[in-house]
Amino acid sequence: MSNSGFPWFPFYVRDWLTDVKVMSMSCAARGAYIQLLALQWENGGLPPDWNDLCVLTNYEHGFEDLERELGPLFPPTEDGRRNPRLEELRQVKLDKRAAQAAGAASTHVSNAKRRAKQAAKQLVRASEDHDADSDAEKSKTSVRKRTGALKKASDQKIWPEDFTWFWEAYPKRNDKRVGKKATYRRWLQICKSDSSMEVFHAAQNYAQSKIARVDGKARDPERFLKDDYWRDWLDGPGTDVHVEERDKPHPAPKAPPGGPPADPDDVAAEMGLGSLREATRALSMDERLKREEEK
Repeated sequence: MSNSGFPWFPFYVRDWLTDVKVMSMSCAARGAYIQLLALQWENGGLPPDWNDLCVLTNYEHGFEDLERELGPLFPPTEDGRRNPRLEELRQVKLDKRAAQAAGAASTHVSNAKRRAKQAAKQLVRASEDHDADSDAEKSKTSVRKRTGALKKASDQKIWPEDFTWFWEAYPKRNDKRVGKKATYRRWLQICKSDSSMEVFHAAQNYAQSKIARVDGKARDPERFLKDDYWRDWLDGPGTDVHVEERDKPHPAPKAPPGGPPADPDDVAAEMGLGSLREATRALSMDERLKREEEK
């Protein structure tokens, strides 16, 4: 038996250094031992005659001495001599090689089966192509619906609890509140330096005021928070005749006694109005009569 393509054999150092038989050998016998192991591994066995083995190892003390030291390690077999332990190691490597070959063959068979299944599936798909268009369209529609639902759910912002308190407390105008995102951004800026509870209480007071509760002319929430307007409502809603100072109409300017009548353009500029028509409407009836008499 040859080495079957194995260029090396296992050499266990600890066994070599601790084995009693090896430790009792002379240095020449140890060298001959290694030489015989290598020859057995390469050729699959050794000649039965110790004289031949003495020649092969170049042992200088004669074949009788070599047989005395190494005889038990290389017992005779049917066709020569062999070290049993070395043959066990050879068999382990042969078994491992056979297992690897079997695994490769099994993998090859599995790959062939998988390719056959894939080919069969492709044939089935090809035969069903004429019905696939409608099914694909239905599938696309379903995907679009699911995507739209997910996007809608992702767009629903989770607002902080204290901002939700403010938003729910703020009065509606025409049964709705508008500009929630813009209001939230301004609310965040305010809460950097002021308490969110103060803003909440201001919204509560504003909701109880005449302008919101009776007149129904509440500002948009964002304008309520703009320019610290909300601070005007920290002390309470006021009485039913309470009117926001900032929302009161400006009185029309009066012409000095005996002087010329007020010019509508000047009136518009002084009142902060944007057109001649608005300024003219603001003039008193007396001033309008005087203008008609002068004409």
